Amino acid sequence: MKNLRISRPKFTEAEIWDVFGGRKIITLWEMTIILAEDGPIVLDELQTVAFNLPDSSEGIGAEVHKQVSDALVKAEGFCERFHLFGCKQRIRVFVDNILGGSTCTKDVIYNEFFALSQQIVKELAERKLVFIAPSKTDYLEQAALFGADVNRAFPLSQAEIKDAGNCLAVDLNTAAVFHLMRVAEHGLYALANHLGAKPNKPFPLPYSDWNEVITAMEVELKKRKDMASQMTRGAQKDEETTFYGALLESITYFRDKYRNPVSHLRGSYSDTQALDAYEEVRKFMEKLAERVKEAN
Repeated sequence: MKNLRISRPKFTEAEIWDVFGGRKIITLWEMTIILAEDGPIVLDELQTVAFNLPDSSEGIGAEVHKQVSDALVKAEGFCERFHLFGCKQRIRVFVDNILGGSTCTKDVIYNEFFALSQQIVKELAERKLVFIAPSKTDYLEQAALFGADVNRAFPLSQAEIKDAGNCLAVDLNTAAVFHLMRVAEHGLYALANHLGAKPNKPFPLPYSDWNEVITAMEVELKKRKDMASQMTRGAQKDEETTFYGALLESITYFRDKYRNPVSHLRGSYSDTQALDAYEEVRKFMEKLAERVKEAN
């Protein structure tokens, strides 16, 4: 039988920072390798040095001092990599105030190494990682979740689209719908400007009520749809009628199905409902991006 050999990938400091200091998807295997690369080795070395210290009430010699110092250097590097700042500070205090003194005996070192090992485990346990189901990883931290065309047409909506994806990834479904409605709002305002739709009240579009904006747009969209219906039969007529008809249907659907309930504490959405909202908003923004662009 062949020996099973599994390659262990190496990770740079930057890659480890991406995992523990930012929001980056890593596999369970990678997480295991990153944490297991040095952690058990550091803890084992602290324990080995502590257990093998020579009995002496007169302090430690140069050779033991080096063993202790080397173990602490490795431990400090591990703490730095994984942002265990309490442990790192403890090591600094021990090195600066105790290790160089004449009172640094076996008992002092043993007790300190034992306490340091416990603190390393405690601080590691405080670092929380979120498991994301494989079906949801494609939503997390995506810069162009709705595609490059939507990003180009609606640059101001990119952050909301990304936030909506992150919420979907971690099952914050109602929050995802909230962000998706903000994405749709970017599209609505851009469409209103494109159509020249003006709400009755003389407020700038971002300060106008959705109903007022939608009512004004419905008037303009119906005009465009009616104009398209008077065109000579053909591909262009079908395209115009479909384009404006689909937009008219979408904006009232968003208002009644999602926007009003989620904004007024009447809506709470399941995983399936949030994904449905995602698909509806994505299609709406993709359709808009064919002809409409957001004013920067």
